[in-house]
Amino acid sequence: MAAVPTALLLIDCQAAFTCGSWARSCGAAEQVAPIRAAFARAAALLASGVLPRKGAAVLCTRCPFWSQRDFAYDESVAARLAGAPCFIKPDNDVFEADGWHEHMSRWLDRCTAAAGAQPGLPVARLVVGGCTLTSCVRVSARETQLAYAARGLEVVVDVSLCGARLANYDSASTPTHPPFRINESPVQCALRQLREVGVHVVHQFDWDALPDAAAAC
Repeated sequence: MAAVPTALLLIDCQAAFTCGSWARSCGAAEQVAPIRAAFARAAALLASGVLPRKGAAVLCTRCPFWSQRDFAYDESVAARLAGAPCFIKPDNDVFEADGWHEHMSRWLDRCTAAAGAQPGLPVARLVVGGCTLTSCVRVSARETQLAYAARGLEVVVDVSLCGARLANYDSASTPTHPPFRINESPVQCALRQLREVGVHVVHQFDWDALPDAAAAC
């Protein structure tokens, strides 16, 4: 894989979605099992040491909750995310978070200045994971792609690091109105919408394929 500066954005890896108020609102504990699994894979990635070896920055978002327990990072990732830049978004779009646009603009400025002529290659790459895939991940990845593709940013959604309610993987739970399609689950619909705007959707991003220390700029 080419030496393109790469960062990881983890969206809303918060306790609310695994054991807090949002999780309880889903009913059975099994409904949040895909989110717990995604957070566990994110924790393993953060613990592996591959991100600093590749020079990859880690960014986070959180959404507000009345309860500090809900607002806190999930315990699986809390220690690893303690020092990461965090953007608080009041809604499901990361662009609603104070400082996000400014941070991304500065990063792309640095990457553009450092890139030189690399025909056919992106200036920078943002790998996105977190929850939920059908809401905050979908909206934030889509809006980031639309905002920065013209500046050379490649947005990648790593499905292995994303989770949603279990019911949203079932086509039987899909509404009958657009943008949904017959026999398409809400998760499949979200992934299709991302692909339609140019987001790269991958089962698992291959961090080992990046050259060592190639991601920073």
